[in-house]
Amino acid sequence: MAAKAKEKKYPEIRIDSETMKNLPGSRWLVTFCRDGDIYIEPLSGDEFLTTKEKYSRV
Repeated sequence: MAAKAKEKKYPEIRIDSETMKNLPGSRWLVTFCRDGDIYIEPLSGDEFLTTKEKYSRV
């Protein structure tokens, strides 16, 4: 009997592009959490951090 592959099911994630266009600033960090929450934080100036860099600062 062949092993049956497990299917991973993820909730559909949508970001409203119209809302994003109306937010001040032009660069945003969007974090998708395992519990389903989404956090959106503005990035200032030339700030850019990878996920690894961001959490190594905590």
